[in-house]
Amino acid sequence: MRIIEGRLPLIYGHDQLSQIRSLCSLMQSCWRAKPKDRPSAAECHKSLRWIPHAIPTMNGGERSGIRSAALSVEMGEIHRLQNRHEEASKIYEQGLAIARSTGDQTLVAELLIVLAQNQRGQSKFVDAEASVNEVLSIFKKNGNDQGRASALSTLGDIQRGQSKLAQAEASLAEALAIYKKAEGGMGHANALFRLAGVQRLQSKNAEAEASFIQALAMYESLGDELGRANVLRGIGDLRQARSEYVEAEVAYTQALSTYENIGNERGRVNVTIGLSELRFHQTRYAEARALINVATGISTRMHYSWGIHTSGMLLEKIFEAERRSVK
Repeated sequence: MRIIEGRLPLIYGHDQLSQIRSLCSLMQSCWRAKPKDRPSAAECHKSLRWIPHAIPTMNGGERSGIRSAALSVEMGEIHRLQNRHEEASKIYEQGLAIARSTGDQTLVAELLIVLAQNQRGQSKFVDAEASVNEVLSIFKKNGNDQGRASALSTLGDIQRGQSKLAQAEASLAEALAIYKKAEGGMGHANALFRLAGVQRLQSKNAEAEASFIQALAMYESLGDELGRANVLRGIGDLRQARSEYVEAEVAYTQALSTYENIGNERGRVNVTIGLSELRFHQTRYAEARALINVATGISTRMHYSWGIHTSGMLLEKIFEAERRSVK
């Protein structure tokens, strides 16, 4: 009756319907007469990442509450991936309240994990650790080993953010022990990648390289291009730290190509900064400056605070080195 009476739902400002509008807009742009005006495959992939995959809610009953809570995971991700952490937290917490009221412990755990990841992005490490510990308690009670391994991997990432490197390594090692029994998968590859990063920060370079190589092989077998690019960037960082500049450049270049192909701007910023640092150490200051200007431009456009801050600091180092070289 509302539609017949002309009381149509608003698309603007409505979380679910705005995604439909975004999809329609993308489809229209793909139908442009001139091929050069149409978005590339990478641009389409990037646009579709923000559209949730959950089924819209239905009115009434416990089932509706479960659907609403499940949808909040997807809606929160839309905000989190765009660095809108406060908005994401509100959505996750609303979904968590619904999940608790329905008694769905699996959904409670899922929401706590994404909430913890968002809290980590806000540097709310104590809150994030508390969220993950509740997840671990849930999975221990219901005997979900895969869920426990995933939570331990997330906990290791949070502990790394607090510079609790020994604890992070222990959490990740425990996660890997569980994954090995279950013959790996994406969780196994992610835990290996995180472990390699923690080992590198502790200057355990041989162990870090072995973990990176194992993770790279797993991501390639799974066909995960983003995981592969992230590992290549980590290998580039490791080899640059050992002054193996030629090998570092090979890894960085492969990572950059992949990030560009899949439309991952944050990854592109991170690896471009790595390449700029590499040029700086090779005293190729003009090239280093050109690269950092690219990273700054992308970071500013996407409001990536780490990229803006790190690019600014590196640019100051480059200018100072150029002044010294002139003297």
